[in-house]
Amino acid sequence: MTLSQKENSLLEKENLLIEKQELIEKKEQVIFKYRSELDKLLKIIFGSKKDVLKTLTPISSIYLH
Repeated sequence: MTLSQKENSLLEKENLLIEKQELIEKKEQVIFKYRSELDKLLKIIFGSKKDVLKTLTPISSIYLH
């Protein structure tokens, strides 16, 4: 493989990494949006955030283990 081919290969890989990073950022934005909406709904259903945390903590601990 020539130096030029190696450079092109590295540029392609760099571009793919940039695209992946952009997709990750978009997914994070979507997650944040839905998380905010979920927080609003939970607050409506359960009342204060303190009550929501008491209710969800046991549930979330199940999924984290």
